[in-house]
Amino acid sequence: LSVSVCSSARAAEILFNDILLHSSYHNKIRPVANASDMLTVYLGLSISQLIEIDETEQVMVSSVWLKQRWNDYRLRWDPARYDNIKSLNIPIPILWRPDITLYNTADGEYDVLVPNKALVTYDGTVKWSPPAVYKSVCKIWSKDFPFDEQKCVMKFGSWTYNHDFLDLRPMDNQVDQADYWANGEWYIVETPVERNVIRYACCTDQYVDITFAFILHRNPLFYVVTLVVPCLLIAFSTLLVFYLPTDAQERITLSISILIAVIVFLLLIPSLLPPTSDQVPLVGRFILFTLCMSIASLLGTILVIHVHYRTADTHVMPRWMRVVFIIYMPRILRVERPTSKEDYENYTKERRQEKLKQGYMNNSQIWTNYSNGRIYHSRKSLGKQAARFIVEAVSPSLLEEIEWREGGCGDDHPETLQQAQSQIPLPSHYIRAIDCIHYIVSHLKKADEEEQISDDWKFVALVMDRMLLWLFFIVLIIMTTATFMAPVTFWESENTHRIPRIEKPITISSAGFSDYIA
Repeated sequence: LSVSVCSSARAAEILFNDILLHSSYHNKIRPVANASDMLTVYLGLSISQLIEIDETEQVMVSSVWLKQRWNDYRLRWDPARYDNIKSLNIPIPILWRPDITLYNTADGEYDVLVPNKALVTYDGTVKWSPPAVYKSVCKIWSKDFPFDEQKCVMKFGSWTYNHDFLDLRPMDNQVDQADYWANGEWYIVETPVERNVIRYACCTDQYVDITFAFILHRNPLFYVVTLVVPCLLIAFSTLLVFYLPTDAQERITLSISILIAVIVFLLLIPSLLPPTSDQVPLVGRFILFTLCMSIASLLGTILVIHVHYRTADTHVMPRWMRVVFIIYMPRILRVERPTSKEDYENYTKERRQEKLKQGYMNNSQIWTNYSNGRIYHSRKSLGKQAARFIVEAVSPSLLEEIEWREGGCGDDHPETLQQAQSQIPLPSHYIRAIDCIHYIVSHLKKADEEEQISDDWKFVALVMDRMLLWLFFIVLIIMTTATFMAPVTFWESENTHRIPRIEKPITISSAGFSDYIA
């Protein structure tokens, strides 16, 4: 076995000397038989890690293996002459290699920095897969952040040779991901490969490049927890302002607190959003919408409170407002006018007074002051309005006194002034008391009317409050759905992107340190 190993090592040394040292091989000369011949180089890419996507600098940092294959006719040999050696590892600096560079580099390193060895086979095929960490320019579109889709490309081509001298062909139709370590924020959904022949403005020649594209989708979980959910909670909290009672003073406080929360949130999130002036990110648009909603809710609350505290002394309710907010809108919004215990007691009192009025309507007469003296009126001649005034204004004891005085005059009621003057008039202090009671009743009636008008304004404020609640709810649902359903990633089907074929390495055997010690 040792003789065979030595023979193979000696044969490899002889082979190396024959094809490189003792021959006319020159690593600066393009490996073609004729100067006009075209050399074909096959180019492929294997990604091992997507290190970072810097959204501020618009840069993608990736660790890749740049796989290259070409044929060098000067490196051919007969395996039978060299102990059946069919391949040889040769340092790449002493071989000719294509000047493949990254066109869209972002750090000034256009070439591979690790000159590892190349694998050369007996038919002249050279395979070289140097590892490299590239920083490539990547245009970031943050319109749908954090549910965005990005397309970053790596454009490789020859810096010196045009299409007449060197042709580039892709090894495969996608980037190899067999050794790829998944990124925590981005995942690769597709890696198409394109071959382009371009004529640049500076030159008349055509140049070939191979473009490797990376279709990336962001993993939005971190941003959903830290940005989206807080924004939604703040936006929906604006609805709570209109759910509070209209006379609650805490409504303004809650509105201002929500507005301050949105402003503080705006100050905290710029470090999480991609700073770009080309487009406003999705979350940024929703935060601005939430800010507008907060301001609108504050203005709506001020308007509702202003309407709630209107009175008959300061405002007159227009007819259209009474028709819209008291007749039609309550039916649409299912708002019923509340009936309190006090309203029920007033209704009972009115029914009791109605019964008293019916009992005293036909049984008493009364003297009242007139401009020329005292005139006697019967209950029938006073009418319903005066009868109601007497029942409401005169106390039961006073009515008994009046009825006693009137009882001595018989059942016949005088109809003329002479007959009225023959009756016993009421004392003057009774007449003054009745006038005072009339004034008090008029004042109370006016107060009741003003209170009714104030109640109408409060009911209008209640209806406006309920209307704003539904309006804000509908607008919030529509804008939230339209905003977060806009990204294309929500509507992509399973067949939108071509799923790459990934063949992971298979572990044949593994052993620990203790296995070797044993």
